[in-house]
Amino acid sequence: MHELKPGDVENFIKDLSSMSVKESYVKVFITLWTYARKRGWLGTEPGECPFFNQTVFIKKEIRKEDPYKNVAIEDPGQLALFWQCSEELSQQFPFKAELHQFMLLTAMRKTECLKMEKKFINFDKGTLFIPKGISKTKYRDEELPITPELEVLLRNILDLGERPGLEFYKMRDFRWLFATRNWKTERYFNKEFRMSHKARLGGDEKYIPVLRKLMQEKANDPALLYAPKILRKTYITKSQQVFAGRSEITQQMSRHRNIEVLNSAYNKPGLETRREYASKVSELFPFIQRRSA
Repeated sequence: MHELKPGDVENFIKDLSSMSVKESYVKVFITLWTYARKRGWLGTEPGECPFFNQTVFIKKEIRKEDPYKNVAIEDPGQLALFWQCSEELSQQFPFKAELHQFMLLTAMRKTECLKMEKKFINFDKGTLFIPKGISKTKYRDEELPITPELEVLLRNILDLGERPGLEFYKMRDFRWLFATRNWKTERYFNKEFRMSHKARLGGDEKYIPVLRKLMQEKANDPALLYAPKILRKTYITKSQQVFAGRSEITQQMSRHRNIEVLNSAYNKPGLETRREYASKVSELFPFIQRRSA
């Protein structure tokens, strides 16, 4: 430790992923140096920590703009295309295709969806239970109404066990709504595995680019944007349109803590919606005429 210089640390962190990660690593070096000094490993007069006071240069990175930040699927044709492509890919990507469909119909976050269990579905009551340990709000249990469209999707998901290779999903004590494909025959009767989080779907990283490419090809639009994060915004945007911008209704449906959070994070309509708004306002000016040449 006593031989380390700021330049050595700079060289160590230069290829790390982000500025915040690099800063965290510098703090680790400072902690290690301080510990070594307290243990007497740096001699009797170690001086000041060489990594204090920003002596380690961290190159400030240009913050990348998120291309999906304010994107929602507003075109009904594109919305139908998303569903069609998801259906086509369901055989190849079971559970992953249904996960994205589920996110659209519920406005739930992916992290919440992946923790959902079959027992949370109550068809008799017509509700989908979301325990406070799953929800981002964390301080209260929540319920979502099961609409006819959501019921169709839920029954499609529960029927996935009829497919070859997915028979384990039909087992009564298999708890998860979205299962993993990393299933081995010897685990079939392993109850501990079936009940553990390892049996549920982990991620959809391989599915997303395939779905995006298929949507682009069918729409003949290579610039078409798609990522799962836009599904929640799509639901909220559509809700605002249906209920004429009534945020209190959308806030209840999307389970936001309050209307202020909803308005600050989501009420950013796309260009087509803003054009529609502007056109309605422009109708107040019928007296504007084109000048003759």
